[in-house]
Amino acid sequence: MPKPTTVESEVARFRRDIDQTLRERIRQAIQVVLDEELSEALGCDRHGRTASRLGYRNGSVEREVTTETGHQRFRVPRGRIDQDDGTRTEFRSQILPRYSRRTRRVDEAILGVYLAGGNSRRIRKALSPLLGERNLSKNSISRVVGRLKALFAGWNGRDLSSESYKILFLDGFHLKVRMARHVVSVPVLAAWV
Repeated sequence: MPKPTTVESEVARFRRDIDQTLRERIRQAIQVVLDEELSEALGCDRHGRTASRLGYRNGSVEREVTTETGHQRFRVPRGRIDQDDGTRTEFRSQILPRYSRRTRRVDEAILGVYLAGGNSRRIRKALSPLLGERNLSKNSISRVVGRLKALFAGWNGRDLSSESYKILFLDGFHLKVRMARHVVSVPVLAAWV
């Protein structure tokens, strides 16, 4: 196998640098959105002193999340939000829900490969370009697929007695017909509602 030329190695290094820069910019953007989400919930910016303030910041926690661009580390801000009844509750991010280790898009990719007929080994292999060098464990893939199976079982077992559905029957057959001195097979399609 011939050695790559310097131009090819430069192009490969350039692509890696752009990919790394893009991943870092995406991580920074998500970090800013997380901080802004807490500021919105509190009603003021960091170190802000207003009468309409609804609580206080309470540090942050480091979390590693599998995103479309691979594994990312985020500093998720924490806070205490004052309620109308005088109690305080812990801030819950809508963007990065508590205990989630993957984004919805990664879960959708797992389900897409599973529904295409892949097992856990094939799913991990198919998602390796997406997730980089670290792959999902068999247990996490099984949990995502288990949720899909539970949703399907609930959908399949729902009560249809109060529903009204139209049913369409489709059928077809081939009829031998003589046309221009030749016998040809003509499809005949039937639909009944």
